[in-house]
Amino acid sequence: MGDAADFFDPVTGDGILSALRGAELVAETMIPALSLPDSIAGEPLRHYQRRRRQVFAGKWIMERATRYLMSSPWFFNRSVSRLGRYQDMAHSAIGVAGGFVPLREILNPLFLARMIL
Repeated sequence: MGDAADFFDPVTGDGILSALRGAELVAETMIPALSLPDSIAGEPLRHYQRRRRQVFAGKWIMERATRYLMSSPWFFNRSVSRLGRYQDMAHSAIGVAGGFVPLREILNPLFLARMIL
């Protein structure tokens, strides 16, 4: 759970945020299930897993894509240059990494074209 549940690289630097948000999800979904007479496995656990995917899916995709793309020196240099030059792009990328901007803000043809061209 928490930081260790989805840690890939410290690229985004928000492991503590992920841990705290993950703890909130446990509190929202699993703690109420503890008062149920049956096991918390079943539906409460499935609900927690769905909520976790909803909350973190964009972040996970962003982290995996960042790690993959940053292994290319050309793309790494291009990305750093673009994000340094265009504040709106940098803010969008950081926002997706932080989980407060939807993934669609950077996974769209316009953003990707600006990043590469």
